This record gives sequence, C-alpha cells and structure tokens, in this order.
Amino acid sequence: MEATLTPDVDGLWEFGLCCQGTAMLYIDGVEVVDNLTHQEPGNAFLGAGTKEVTGSISLKKGKEYKLLIQFGSAPTSKLVKKGVVTFRKGGVRLRGGPHIDVQAAIENAVRAAKQADQVLIVAGLNVSPKPILQKQLDLLTILNRAIGKSKVKTDLI
Repeated sequence: MEATLTPDVDGLWEFGLCCQGTAMLYIDGVEVVDNLTHQEPGNAFLGAGTKEVTGSISLKKGKEYKLLIQFGSAPTSKLVKKGVVTFRKGGVRLRGGPHIDVQAAIENAVRAAKQADQVLIVAGLNVSPKPILQKQLDLLTILNRAIGKSKVKTDLI
C-alpha cells in the first residue's frame, strides 16, 4: 500500500503498525516500523493480531513523503494463538502523527482553560489491557487536576 504524506509541522513524527499477518513501514525508502521480524501477541483484530510496533522519523513541513506499507496476509504471521479465530486475509492498522510532549500539551491546555469561562473535557477510553487503560486514566486525572487548579469551572465527561 502506498500513500503520500505532507506534514503540517516540522519535527519528529511517530508511527505505529499492528497487524494480523506481517507489516513494514517505509518513508521515502527508510525503514520506520518493523512488524515482521519480532512479533508479539496483542489485542488488535479481535485478539488475532500483534502488539503495535512503533518507530519515529524527522519530517519537514510541506515536503511530500512517500509512505509504503509492505503487508503480508494472515498466513505470514509468526504468531499462533490457541483459541483465537484468525481472519484468513488478515489486516493492518497504521497510526501516525507529530510527536506530542505530554507535559507541554497539558501546559497548553491549562493556559487555554485559564482564558475560558467553562472547560468541558470530553474523553473516550479505549478498551485496552489494564496497564494501557490505567495510563489513559492517569493522564485524564493529571489534566483534570491541572485545569482545576486554574479555578475555572471544569466538567469531565
């Protein structure tokens, strides 16, 4: 699969691939993510897929980059999970975007909240393994407390 990416910001970009099968991500011919060599069982694709494997690369705003995902269907997977139904064709999921400094993002949110009369945080949580879900809840708690200290009326949904 091929696509073109034109970043809207300079800097480090992070990408992730999970699959039921095997997958590699290249950007302008540079290997960014390898979900072929060392696969680990994950929850993607109803438990038949891999954990997300991530990688990063520096990109320039406004420049066009060629993304290439080499994908092998389900029979190419190195994973065999007892009791899990596999989908014969398999699948791949790509995630990507600029690197986010979590602390800086929270500080920006607090600055914006201080200028508002009311703050409404709408957050959805993934159905994830307990450690990931706990990380999501911790982040929401940190954000809610930081905005709450600004004395602005805040509701978390």
